[in-house]
Amino acid sequence: MIKETIIVGGLVTAGCYLMWKHKMKKDNQRVTLDELAAQYSDECDRMIELESEKGSLHYVGGRFCMQKAEVDSIRLDIQMYFQNQQGEWIQKQIGKTVPLSRLTKEAQAELLSRGEVQYELEPPKAKASM
Repeated sequence: MIKETIIVGGLVTAGCYLMWKHKMKKDNQRVTLDELAAQYSDECDRMIELESEKGSLHYVGGRFCMQKAEVDSIRLDIQMYFQNQQGEWIQKQIGKTVPLSRLTKEAQAELLSRGEVQYELEPPKAKASM
């Protein structure tokens, strides 16, 4: 019994390591602006669902914004707008900085020329289709 536990535990640990290694490899690949936005889509959906469930809030809309920040970084801002049951507006905002090197050379040039790129945040598909 102990050997089985060790083997299973080892397999779980190895599986977690391989998944982490794959994610790190994926995170190190250069991506376009659209691909970078898509990588954060699931995270945004989870945040919308969490806020809607825990606070009895209704998601109204939001945006995902990318801006050139410092010399070698991009500023990612997520802004979400909700209404509570009394009709009051509630804004949730999250910011993060990622290396500019995450983008392809073409995407870097596009971001530099445009200054800012925005995407509308739609409600999560799982909730929208119910």
